[in-house]
Amino acid sequence: MFNNKVLSLFALPLLMSGQAFADDAPIKVKVFIGSMFEIGKNTGDKAGEFQHWYERYFKNSQPITVKGAASPVFCNDDGVCGSVLGMGKVASSSSVQAICLIQSLICLKPIS
Repeated sequence: MFNNKVLSLFALPLLMSGQAFADDAPIKVKVFIGSMFEIGKNTGDKAGEFQHWYERYFKNSQPITVKGAASPVFCNDDGVCGSVLGMGKVASSSSVQAICLIQSLICLKPIS
């Protein structure tokens, strides 16, 4: 009984956020490229960690805004996704957790 109350307490914010009810089919992520910083914009200026990845893989992709992540996620048609996660262990791990919790991306293959 205690476990159900705790589970519902953690599930409630996700359900209230609206991200649990995505209209589009989820994107199956094959590879995720995570960088810790970008100097300026994703293209057209001095390149940081993410700019070369963006220009090669995500230039024609639409950004997916994720609450709790440092920056948007970009995914191409091949299932390659990437984002600037933020500097340091706390910022990057918080971004990864927020990205893995959204329903529009399938980050893990279900165990059957």
